Amino acid sequence: MNKKLINLKLLTDEFDEKLNLEGFDNRLLLQKRVYLIQRLGVNFGFNFHWYLKGPYCPELTECAFTLKADTETQEAANSFVFNDDATAILDRYKGLEREVSSLYGRRLPDWLELMASIHFMRKYAYVPGFPRISRDNIGQALCRKGKVFPQKMVEKAWDLVDSRLFKE
Repeated sequence: MNKKLINLKLLTDEFDEKLNLEGFDNRLLLQKRVYLIQRLGVNFGFNFHWYLKGPYCPELTECAFTLKADTETQEAANSFVFNDDATAILDRYKGLEREVSSLYGRRLPDWLELMASIHFMRKYAYVPGFPRISRDNIGQALCRKGKVFPQKMVEKAWDLVDSRLFKE
């Protein structure tokens, strides 16, 4: 049994969602959730690289479509649960999603894309002309990568990455 498929099913259950892969936003939401939750410490085993909408893992997309078609694995996953540490991390992450959804008025996929992109750029990406990514230059660095967000949104997302997700 594929551990990644089981974990993916458990994750979608955790958010009380069926694995909905219809529409770009649903796949974007899945990619960014998995990226951010892995960075918090729940290792689903997916490796991300930079793509058009920030961190992306082709294997995650492949696993999601495989799981969607595999009712046997979906049923088998019902006998598994996340451990206490993973559950605590997921609860912390879900609190962040609730905060972002209720306070900031933009679509959740936009916020997750921005927060994941900020984290990835700070930790892993090289952006020519930006030897060090900082709060002052992140907006320009995002533009260099083809991403344009309002400056106030970028600043709020930077602060959320610092205060709620990642102590760097």
